[in-house]
Amino acid sequence: MPLNDNFADSISQEVLTEMAGNFFGSRKQLENSINIFYEYVKALKEKEQDINTRVSILNFILTGTEILKDFFKAVKINPDNFMILEKFPEYTPPVHIPFALTQKGVFIKLVIQAYSDLEKACNSYMNGKNPDYLQQEKNLEKINSYYTLINEMCILINQDIHKHNQDVSPAMVLQRFKRFDPVVVQKQRITGGSTFNGENSSLSSELAFQPIDIEKLNLKTFPLLRPVNDAEETINNFCKKIYNVREEKIRAAISELRKKYEAFSKK
Repeated sequence: MPLNDNFADSISQEVLTEMAGNFFGSRKQLENSINIFYEYVKALKEKEQDINTRVSILNFILTGTEILKDFFKAVKINPDNFMILEKFPEYTPPVHIPFALTQKGVFIKLVIQAYSDLEKACNSYMNGKNPDYLQQEKNLEKINSYYTLINEMCILINQDIHKHNQDVSPAMVLQRFKRFDPVVVQKQRITGGSTFNGENSSLSSELAFQPIDIEKLNLKTFPLLRPVNDAEETINNFCKKIYNVREEKIRAAISELRKKYEAFSKK
């Protein structure tokens, strides 16, 4: 084989190797981005469950869904935003019982604390944890996923998917491979035609990345509640009125919460 042919083959192999590296490297990078995206979606779903738990605690303290609906209306929140469970679970996580001189005072403090926790959970879900929270050492490893971030990530990844499918389609890359393959080039010289006649066009559609349909992720949106300081007077007035007509049930609920917390503290 002439020296020029050896040199041409060497160059062709180098070009082919670089093209293959770019193609598979680009796919791998996009696959990694998509996998990371779904990790963030998973973390957001966990936050959704946390909101459900916070609403369940508030429902338990207020002694029923009808009272819970009235409470949300009192703080100017549409109850439909949170009444996402047909039936709230009877089990609630351990809740610290605040000190107060009267049971009514305990009840009011419990409701304020439960509202505050729900307000923080909703804000975290929609807008992310605050910087102070993230700076705490124990939270550095947690994914700070939130609703607006998921939407922004989805837009960017879909843009990358579109660009990849257009610029680095498998059929297009294969066509370029053939142009630099000495065997194919020699065959084209003999036959006088192209070895790429669109027979690999289906390859692009089969291996193309599918855009992410964010609607199919069934991500919920939650309203941002007023800060507890702004809503405290309204909550106080509501609790006083409710306590006077449901004192027995509220005392029973507080007693149950106290037992659960004491049992949890002994573990």
